[in-house]
Amino acid sequence: MAGGGFFASGVYGSLTQGGFAVPGSASTQAASIVGEKFGGGRDSLVLLFSSDHLSVDTAAFREAEQGVLNTVQKPRAVTSVASYYSTNDPQFVSRDRHQSYAVVGLRGSSDQQATELQQLQPVLRSTVLRVQAGGAAAVNAASTAYVKQDLTKAEYITFPITAVLLIVIFRSLAAAAMPLAVGIYGIIGALVITRLVSYATDMSVYVLNLITLLGLGLAIDYSLFIVSRFREELKNNEDEQTALIRTLCTAGRTVLFSGLTVMIALAGLVVFPVGYLRSMGVGGSAAVLVAMVGALFFLPAMLGIMGTTVNALHVASLLPRHVRQRPSGPGVWATICHRVMRWPLATVGVTLACVLVAGIPFLHVHFTNPDYRILPRSSDVYAVGRALTHDFAAGDKAPIQVVLHTAGSMVEGQSLTSLYAYVTRLEALPGVQAVRSLVSLPTVSGANAYRQLYTPPLSPLAQTALAQYRSGPYTLVEVIPSSATYDRSTEDLVTRLRAITVHGFTLNVGGQTAELVDLLHSIAHYGIYAVVIIIGAMLILFFLMLGSIVIPLKTIILNVLSLSAAFGALVWIFQMGHLSSWLHITPEGGIDATQPVIIFSLAFGLSMDYAIFLFSRVKEHFSEHANVEQAIAWGVQRTGGIITSAALLLLVVIGAFASGRIVVMKEVGIGLMVAIVVDVFFVRLLLVPASMKLLDTYNWWAPAPLRKLHDKLGIKDTD
Repeated sequence: MAGGGFFASGVYGSLTQGGFAVPGSASTQAASIVGEKFGGGRDSLVLLFSSDHLSVDTAAFREAEQGVLNTVQKPRAVTSVASYYSTNDPQFVSRDRHQSYAVVGLRGSSDQQATELQQLQPVLRSTVLRVQAGGAAAVNAASTAYVKQDLTKAEYITFPITAVLLIVIFRSLAAAAMPLAVGIYGIIGALVITRLVSYATDMSVYVLNLITLLGLGLAIDYSLFIVSRFREELKNNEDEQTALIRTLCTAGRTVLFSGLTVMIALAGLVVFPVGYLRSMGVGGSAAVLVAMVGALFFLPAMLGIMGTTVNALHVASLLPRHVRQRPSGPGVWATICHRVMRWPLATVGVTLACVLVAGIPFLHVHFTNPDYRILPRSSDVYAVGRALTHDFAAGDKAPIQVVLHTAGSMVEGQSLTSLYAYVTRLEALPGVQAVRSLVSLPTVSGANAYRQLYTPPLSPLAQTALAQYRSGPYTLVEVIPSSATYDRSTEDLVTRLRAITVHGFTLNVGGQTAELVDLLHSIAHYGIYAVVIIIGAMLILFFLMLGSIVIPLKTIILNVLSLSAAFGALVWIFQMGHLSSWLHITPEGGIDATQPVIIFSLAFGLSMDYAIFLFSRVKEHFSEHANVEQAIAWGVQRTGGIITSAALLLLVVIGAFASGRIVVMKEVGIGLMVAIVVDVFFVRLLLVPASMKLLDTYNWWAPAPLRKLHDKLGIKDTD
């Protein structure tokens, strides 16, 4: 742990920003060309200049802005600078004419641009104007900084609260300390694996939050099961070694299957080519693996050393009386279960209706890509994005970038004529507000006029246009849509643009909207494989444990239905804006397209995780007594308290991370919290007992060939 902690401390420097693009897609190819040939395009870095008293038409405003931009142009990483004073384009000026912005092209990847931005910060000073940085490079740099800060804050919140809860649960300081020790072990181990993997492939910086969340949350959960069972075995007058062996043969086996279940659910993310999703799959699986190994090896070693002293430092007398006294009726959970099974059909109907109603908002889901709105409102980068959206004429209309390539000269002969005809056709398309290109200058009209404009000697206007829109055999055409960046109408416009061909040119359509279109297509395509892998593996694992195909199928169906409530909550909060003030978020009019995929994998794995703990005890009783109702009540009674405690501890960990300032992390956290609450209090406590009561002995049905297969390969209950 000491060596791993030292090695893991350098993990920040090995992680990358972004990772939301689809490799090989048209939008990614366009972004690569724009970044290499045009210095990141028109949104690499945006500098916002503003003044409460000066207008952009005054000499003082002009001189102050030009002074900053002259200094900004000096670094080699800066490829271009476009502003109102260099282009006379009114798009760079706000409606009240007290703000203007400049677009700075930066070479390199998002990480290199973030480094360059940091070096430019001392330059962004003006004695007259207020200068703020925005754009893609600034969003990436700011989000990385907030991820680090939120991670530290979440750890400071999580450890004290979970420590108090563990003391309440165990009534012993020694026992309560053990899950926390395994949690630290899990975090360090997962960070070590993540840094090692980062040497072979890019890993997103956002994976740090997921690693700490799962590494700490599941390590505590699994340790809770192991320590609780060990203390239970010690009460049965077993010697320490026998108690530890029986603990690992029962709770240890369950933890093993539980860990494999969650790992497989997260491993389904690896099939996606999107770097962000792959990072979450690899990092999350590593966190679960280390948490499971810690619970099965590191924790038993500590228990073997401590023995009966695991109950030392008993603190029950220090707790409030109502907390110190355990319920007098040991069958509280069983009592609830019997009442549910008294009206199973009504329980299933009412509960399913509530869950499905909660999921209705998801029918109106609209997907977006991360932009400045993932940052807190107090951020300067957020302020720049909001100003560009609300104070300037372009508004929330990021240009669709069309990159054209031709073998000959772009401004001579037939190439220029074809380009002019193509741009004229684009201007006539429905949903197009304007087009900016070599042949879209406000003071020039007609193909012949452009031939003369680009015939040497070149005028200052021609030189500026060529610097902005041409680079060797490439030319950039920017299509300004009439609708917002992530509006469905803009997505349809991207599809129409991709259907247009130009003789003699090859085209790649990119930009923010095109990236979203490609991302959604990739998720839809590869999501099928991910679902098949996850569900197929779950069916196999559950069958090996239970020898039934009914329970696994029913559990999967119930989990999918319960997930609808989590997805509905995401749309209700983050898209529709409910609770936005309380959660300190800005509604984006949609949710990040990758979040339902991540939440599905995580919540599905955790739901199956709790199902394994429940059904393993139900099967244990049913195998001995062959009474379905008694087996259900006994299993719920044995696991109800510990599953609820584990869920509560996990909710504390997730809640700490959901309190962070990055919206994409809030979406994951809140979505998981809703999914866990629904699973523990609706699915496990209501739907599972009621549905098992209705199916009776059919719960354990399997075809004869599969039954024989389970007899040979299945996991037996014997130690």
